[in-house]
Formats: sequence, structure tokens, C-alpha cells
Amino acid sequence: MKKGLPLAAAALSLISIGSAGLVHASNNHTDTSWDAILPRNGGNYYTGARYKTDKSRTYVRVKEVGKGMVNVWAQKSDGVEIGNPKYALKAGQSQLMYNRAYETYGKTKIRLAIESKEGYVVHVHASGVWSPDSVKKK
Repeated sequence: MKKGLPLAAAALSLISIGSAGLVHASNNHTDTSWDAILPRNGGNYYTGARYKTDKSRTYVRVKEVGKGMVNVWAQKSDGVEIGNPKYALKAGQSQLMYNRAYETYGKTKIRLAIESKEGYVVHVHASGVWSPDSVKKK
């Protein structure tokens, strides 16, 4: 019986250590793809709306941009701004975006806004992923 006791204690320790590093994924952090043909000269494209469920930052990754950079930010699904600055991103860049949607409105629907840069006289193709919440470790 004494031989099994250290083994049981070691197994319990490993379980405790392993569960401490788990990510609790109760927020709305799964990525949704977007693919847009952006209008010329600062024209905007909007994704479908998703629920913002906590105070974590909104996540965006730009996979492709046909030319240069795009501006990205989050806003409420009805277009109301939520204190989110615009972030200029190139292909391959990602950003955890600050906003006050949850703090101001509670659980609310937000969308991602993508904007072509001023001065682009052609339509620009851009694609990427986004999520209203980012994964938080506890």
C-alpha cells in the first residue's frame, strides 16, 4: 500500500499543475473569417455582428491586403463607436484591440470595420479573421 501512495500523490500533483495552465474558454474568442473588396478612398466594409461577452480585447488578424495597409476597428453592430482607435495593419499583422463595448453596454453585439486607406483609387482586396473577445488565461 505504501508503494502506491507516492504514485497517487505524484499523479494528483500533475493533474493540479496541468489544470492550472488551462485556458478557460467561456468567452466568444473563436475566430471568424472575413473577406472583403474594399471601396476606394477610405471606403468601409463591415463584418457580421457577434456578441462581446467580457472585458478582454477584440482580436483581428489581417491575412491579405491587395495593396499596402487597411485600418481596422470594432464598433457596435448598429455603427455606434465604442472607444476603439483605428489600427493600421499590413498583411500578416494581428492586433488585440482596446475598446469599451462590454464596460459600457454589457453583453452586446459588435462588428469589425475594415477601411481602405485614403488615396487608394482602386478597390482593394483584404481578408483575415477576428473575434470579439480574446482568450484569457486564469
